[in-house]
Amino acid sequence: MLFELGVAAGEMLLRADVIDWEECKRVALARQRRYFDAETPEGISEVDRAIAEQVGRNVTEMIRGLSAERGQTVTAAPLITGLRWISSGRGDFSAGQSLVEVKCTNKNFSAADYRQIVLYWLLSYASALENRGQEWSEGILLNPRSGQYVAFGFDEMLHAISAGRTKVEVLQVFASMLDDQGV
Repeated sequence: MLFELGVAAGEMLLRADVIDWEECKRVALARQRRYFDAETPEGISEVDRAIAEQVGRNVTEMIRGLSAERGQTVTAAPLITGLRWISSGRGDFSAGQSLVEVKCTNKNFSAADYRQIVLYWLLSYASALENRGQEWSEGILLNPRSGQYVAFGFDEMLHAISAGRTKVEVLQVFASMLDDQGV
């Protein structure tokens, strides 16, 4: 919940350079409830507020830097179009064709983090083929806690992990896996 408060604060700082803590609490709670049985906290302690504000300021600074480097405007919560039984959702941020996922941890990025952003790319590729959206060309994993990020082109990543398959072949394998689930 504290991480979601920090990201919500970062989004507000990007939009208006001011933090509305009640709105941050509402946004963070709504996000947490998508995946967990989150309960509304009575309030935000001063310590939690200070941590969330620092995370929010780090997110803002890092996103603005990435945006400036790429000469693109930032979008908070870009649409990740679904496919078959996978419903549509929202990413963290985008700057042009760069998808930015925020991971606030004291460890390095994990294989699960890379899988998540590659799955988002795959969904964007399917969407682009069907003229329902754009294909992301770059993935960025950003850690506002450590101040580090990793940026990579999806074409380069695909070349490294696809065993020589083309994008279309990778999508076909993925789609067949979805069909095999029988959902």
